[in-house]
Amino acid sequence: MTIAQTYRKLLDAYTQENLHTITTKIIDLYKNKQYHAIHVALNAVAGGEGADEKQESKAFYTLMMIYHPDRLAHYRSEIERHYRAKDAEQLGRFTHIFSMLDLEKTLIVLKNRPGPADTADEYRRETSGFDDMDFDDDDDRSMGDEIEDEFETISYGSDFFSVLKRSIYGHENIDLPYYYLEDLESLDLAGYGVETLDGIQHCVHVTVLDLSNNEIIDIAELSQLPFLQELFLSDNLIGYIDSLSFAKDLRILDLSNNKVDDISPLFTLDRLEYVNILGNPVPDQQIRFLRSRGIVIVV
Repeated sequence: MTIAQTYRKLLDAYTQENLHTITTKIIDLYKNKQYHAIHVALNAVAGGEGADEKQESKAFYTLMMIYHPDRLAHYRSEIERHYRAKDAEQLGRFTHIFSMLDLEKTLIVLKNRPGPADTADEYRRETSGFDDMDFDDDDDRSMGDEIEDEFETISYGSDFFSVLKRSIYGHENIDLPYYYLEDLESLDLAGYGVETLDGIQHCVHVTVLDLSNNEIIDIAELSQLPFLQELFLSDNLIGYIDSLSFAKDLRILDLSNNKVDDISPLFTLDRLEYVNILGNPVPDQQIRFLRSRGIVIVV
């Protein structure tokens, strides 16, 4: 394909209608919790460079910011500039949209992967040999009782500080001075069963924080993290976000699948660029206000 043909195809592809269609498909995947499909789509766009390492909310955010209709003028301007410079390599950086326009084919790999039933059958076949092995009943019961007694003595904390220690060291029985937390700039505790944020106030320099898919209700402690820029809180039990009014550097916020019905604390955040409030009963008037400031809102 010549550079002129690529240029014309790109101009045909980058339209308001096409970007709206793509973002609608991405939102539908996220709403239906088809997270693997989102990762496959991001791999197609990013060429597989680190896409699988992103948590679901981050992968979704990345795709939404790439294909949001507000980006149309920027894309068409860049395509025009690289075409006039006869820079085929830079022009090729925009061809990822073709994969997204044909998203169904991009995701066809999903249909060829074994489902849970297939995996379970294979596991049963591989482990069927255990049925032929004999165990001494008394020894088996004794061993089981010992293991059960041992597990009964173990209790895991669900506060942030306890979970952080488990994520780093594998257990909580360790002395971790609070001042060590002051050096942390990025934290990912998505899906760790965090219930309370006790201890997080010591992470005063954290800028990127992912607490998605936990059981958090109260986020008051976040008011003591003044340098937050990216905050992912999807799939929790959060109702009030008053503490976020103190996060003056916040740019990216994911609150999807919570219980938030008032986002007015975000109105004073001048650097805010993106807010995901899917699955929250937020008033339309508040949504319109944030959109009027040029903020990307996902609802």
